[in-house]
Amino acid sequence: MEKSMNAKELIAKRYGKEGTKEREKFREDAFSCYFGEIIKNRRKELHN
Repeated sequence: MEKSMNAKELIAKRYGKEGTKEREKFREDAFSCYFGEIIKNRRKELHN
């Protein structure tokens, strides 16, 4: 039976360990997406 992964292990496996260029790129992209959604939702609120 395969051991289940926690979120930190899954992210490290997919995007590299903390401190690597790949992990930093993932973090920057994730923050961009997150803040983009916040801005999009706020704009929707203001136009309704």
